[in-house]
Amino acid sequence: MKDKILEHVLYEMEMFLYSFDSMQKCEKKQMEINILKNSTTNDYSKEEFNCRLQLNLFYECFLLHTRTLIEFFKNIPSKKDDIVVGTIFIDPSSIVMTKTSSEAHKFIDKTVSHLTLSRTKIQDMNVLKKEVVILFPELVEKMKLFINELNNYGNLKTDIAKEIQEEEITNYIRVVKYMLGEK
Repeated sequence: MKDKILEHVLYEMEMFLYSFDSMQKCEKKQMEINILKNSTTNDYSKEEFNCRLQLNLFYECFLLHTRTLIEFFKNIPSKKDDIVVGTIFIDPSSIVMTKTSSEAHKFIDKTVSHLTLSRTKIQDMNVLKKEVVILFPELVEKMKLFINELNNYGNLKTDIAKEIQEEEITNYIRVVKYMLGEK
């Protein structure tokens, strides 16, 4: 069980990055299967079926962690015990996410957590999926700023300044930095 605030936040970042990368790999594999399928047969293969399920799995995982990170970086807790960027930093203003597509955010909410009629009425699912994927670079940029700001001990709240000294947290930070392509 994760008992540290930074551990929770870094986990969300790790899963966001991993699910996006895995989703990209599945999409590539699915395209390869489709190319092969078109050149040989139109049979629906077990591999194609598994690939489609994996793609859906990673896409839903990506949406879940995207939503969590948007809410974290917007710095507006919807519940009293929500962890937001202001939970960690005294002045989070340089990291706060100020703009996101409300349609994309609404789509994520409806897709991830609800079985609703409005979800069945979405006109063009691919357009909304693209809008959601467009959030990726913005969230990556916020994560990089977040990771770099962790070095600014004067801006860390007291509990976080204690957490960041722990080896498991510094290791987690290294993992996320690596996934972000930072050294």
